[in-house]
Amino acid sequence: SYIAAIRGWPSTSWAPDAVVELSRSLIALKKPADACQTLAEFAKRYPKASTTVKTRAAQARNQAKCAA
Repeated sequence: SYIAAIRGWPSTSWAPDAVVELSRSLIALKKPADACQTLAEFAKRYPKASTTVKTRAAQARNQAKCAA
């Protein structure tokens, strides 16, 4: 559902949050490499995301053990 939402509405105000939630779902599914790739896209696509969402993305990056 997150992927469909992101693809269908990539520029909405809630799209950055959907990307973070997708990455958290991937972590829960034991797919940290996919989560890291998703979070890398987050940084590229949403540089103006809110501080709260950026903080949650950083936490997800740490949890997935993404390379810096």
